[in-house]
Amino acid sequence: MARKRNGDTPQTAKDNLNEWAKYFSQLLNDTDTLTASTPIPPADTDLDILTGDFTETEFDKTLRQCKLGKSPGTDAALRPETLRFAGAEAQKQIL
Repeated sequence: MARKRNGDTPQTAKDNLNEWAKYFSQLLNDTDTLTASTPIPPADTDLDILTGDFTETEFDKTLRQCKLGKSPGTDAALRPETLRFAGAEAQKQIL
């Protein structure tokens, strides 16, 4: 259970939820830090970054470099093992 800002303990669950709501509302809607921050200036030149589709060669190279047996992340839709051993036809569908 959280304490109120004045140090008191909330008496009911509803009071406790209201206190948490106030805390997170203030934390996430803090306009002082948004307006006081230094603006980020635009870059003088663009970086040489490829933004087009990747090639089959790049895809194959990346699959070979993936470590197998690792725990997947939160977006574990396709694990490296699935992609690597699915075969050429399935890999082409991804491209």
